[in-house]
Amino acid sequence: MIKFLGSFVVLSCFMAANAYGQATVNFDGQNFPCISYNIATAQAAGQPVTLTRTTNTPTINNNRNLSCGGLKADVTALNTAGGPGTPASCDEYPFASTLQGGGGAQAMIVPAFENNAQGGVLSGFYQTNQIGNGTAFNVTTSNVPAVGGGPGQLTIVVLPSGHRQCHY
Repeated sequence: MIKFLGSFVVLSCFMAANAYGQATVNFDGQNFPCISYNIATAQAAGQPVTLTRTTNTPTINNNRNLSCGGLKADVTALNTAGGPGTPASCDEYPFASTLQGGGGAQAMIVPAFENNAQGGVLSGFYQTNQIGNGTAFNVTTSNVPAVGGGPGQLTIVVLPSGHRQCHY
């Protein structure tokens, strides 16, 4: 659950190892509603559960540009106009910090605070589990919210560009 403590936001995710000892990071929809939705739908569409980290900065930057570069105009327009889910940013799965990231990644516009928190959790996961360059790990989701107009449900907006925005 998202908890606000003064100026700090406390978010949690589950980190474990599978039966083969491979580290797993889980993004819980109670903490990361739009992020978990993006990951779950990407995996359902065929994106891998097992990813391989890269620490090569040019590769990471290229992956991020290939996956999110086309959404920059939409993110800027949404942030300028304000409204639900803003400030917004681009989330991609597989992550830009993996060899599987880049042009084939599924990208979605999500609330910026959620995306920033995910980046912090992923960075901490890498450090805690010694996920270095070339190390494989798994990504799972749980409690992924439904899409709809009801309480606790996500709203997915298809923008005129065809890109999708998630908010709640």
